[in-house]
Amino acid sequence: MYNKKMLSPISIGKVEIKNRLVSSPTTANYASPDGIVTEQLLKFYDQKAASGVGLVIVEGSYISQEGKGYVYQIGIDRDETIAGLSSLADTIKKHGCKVFMQIQHCGRRSKIKLTGLQPIGASAVPYNSEADVPREMTNDEIEETIKKFAEAAKRAQSAGFDGIDIHSAHGYLPANFLSPLSNFRTDKWGGSIENRSRFLVEVVKAIKSAVGKDFPVTIKISVDEYQMNGLTLNDSAQLVKFLEDAGADGIQASAGAPGDNNLWSLDNPHTFMRTLPLGTSQGCLVYLAEELKKHTDLPVIALGRINTPELAEEIISNNKADLVALGRPLLADPQWVNKAAAGKEETIRPCIGCNQGCYTKILKQEKICCAVNAEIGLVDKELIDFTQTVDKKKILIVGGGVSGMECARLCSMKGHEVILLEKTDKLGGQINIASVPPDRGELVLLVKYLERELTQLKVDIRLNTELTMDLLEDAMPDILICATGAHPREMNQIDFKDMQVLYANDVLAGKKFDAQHVLIVGAGLVGCETADYLAQKGLNVSLVEIMGDVALDALPEEREFLKKKFERFNVKVFTNSRISGVNGESVDIVTGDETYRVKANAAIISIGSQATLPEVLDLSSRPAEIKSGNKEVKVFYIGDCVKPRRVIDAIHSAYDAAREIIHQDAF
Repeated sequence: MYNKKMLSPISIGKVEIKNRLVSSPTTANYASPDGIVTEQLLKFYDQKAASGVGLVIVEGSYISQEGKGYVYQIGIDRDETIAGLSSLADTIKKHGCKVFMQIQHCGRRSKIKLTGLQPIGASAVPYNSEADVPREMTNDEIEETIKKFAEAAKRAQSAGFDGIDIHSAHGYLPANFLSPLSNFRTDKWGGSIENRSRFLVEVVKAIKSAVGKDFPVTIKISVDEYQMNGLTLNDSAQLVKFLEDAGADGIQASAGAPGDNNLWSLDNPHTFMRTLPLGTSQGCLVYLAEELKKHTDLPVIALGRINTPELAEEIISNNKADLVALGRPLLADPQWVNKAAAGKEETIRPCIGCNQGCYTKILKQEKICCAVNAEIGLVDKELIDFTQTVDKKKILIVGGGVSGMECARLCSMKGHEVILLEKTDKLGGQINIASVPPDRGELVLLVKYLERELTQLKVDIRLNTELTMDLLEDAMPDILICATGAHPREMNQIDFKDMQVLYANDVLAGKKFDAQHVLIVGAGLVGCETADYLAQKGLNVSLVEIMGDVALDALPEEREFLKKKFERFNVKVFTNSRISGVNGESVDIVTGDETYRVKANAAIISIGSQATLPEVLDLSSRPAEIKSGNKEVKVFYIGDCVKPRRVIDAIHSAYDAAREIIHQDAF
């Protein structure tokens, strides 16, 4: 049981917080288009506050229209927002935790398309080559914007919040002034680190003047921008002293900024992939908090993939930070803190860093969810009611991948009798294969979590068992759920003659082959990860892709990271290309008007997947029911057997089917 340092109280300013665990400000995109709090937003923060954290920092709310960054962002730019914000504060505080409101001006990161207004910034410098060019702020505009920050803080105080957090990281307006990459001013607002800090310092002073010295103000900063000639740890060490003198009460130690001048290290993926996906190590930004603590007496909040209670406790007990912020882990399991406090860490549903429901959605200006927890973003009327059923059904699930496992878990929790069939000798399906390439091992944490849950629920799991008519007749289920996944799409257009031919899934599953030079046909994410896997084993790898780029099904930063790894391991990449011939142990590849001969004594096919259905039953027409003897059996299809997709689709389709069954809409 964690009854040590991370659960001990701490004060930020005059506000006492019951423990050192913070729900970090995570953009949800649940507000109305005009920035008003919605039922969905209230439910989201109700879940977060019920987690057991000591402090909830509500996501960045825009202080003025030109500073808005998201379509469904919370507004705090006018008094009409106060009533909704008051409901939000009350919803959170009823759980015994404190609540701060993060206030934000997106500066040059806002978009004309979104606001109808030209973005503003310290200087007329866009954050990348494709962004709108901001207008350099006049002195009057600077003073007016400082005033707007103070007015927003006053609204938060009026709404019942306990404190304010200023978003001054990741290239937003205060960070525009701080960074030498975006501040070329020669007046008092630019030049030295003291001058570049002046805007943020004046914001803190103005807020303190508006709300009083006892209303805490914390600031989120990018301690290191990981940009060539950008803000560094040394700059931030000076910055925190200025902020402390101005009356600040705490610091969130983040990192990174958008731009075209990335400093990066393949050995430290967090310097390249700022959304901290799979491949970035847990606690990867904690060292910045630890260093910052050497330069300030203010409480410092660490963040960056702090996924486990063990890591959180280690950070706090070793004085690397005063508090730790939990973002995605509270999406994966909103009961994270309560479970840790009760000594039930093994029951925490893990965040696997996939970013499919969170960052991917945020970047697309969509409402977030969570790949491993389908209940995030739902309101009460959409949630499954787990009151034990009085109408117990017998449910047969065919396929033990994560979709079948999740559906089995949910139906069993309701009290239904569940039999889960898996034709191989272990559960997990495609996740077991997907976890093999470098930096993908965390994926199996989801499988282990689901296995523990199914064991606890005493689900009848039958490994090495395929569906047969005899088994179906013997089980006599009320419901049949097909979760049979997908299999690799075959490639028949090319005769590879005597060359060894395998599928990427077989290679990742451990199938042996004897070749030093391999050609991978298809450079989607699976093909690219297979190339990375084999190249790091010392094989000579070539990738051929008909599309114009590799890994188009990955986030842009993950795609670019893979390309950098290909450079390191000398993977030859041919895009906009096709195979024109096979000659013994070489292959001809046509790219535009050029033909290249590539040595290859094995071809690995990775051109996608297609749905798999049980062969013993004719389900090709996907009937809603079948006959088993004289019994009508309802049929549901979930996961990749509907359409080969991602983890998020597997888990969410399982939830949708279970909800329909549990709510008995199917009967």
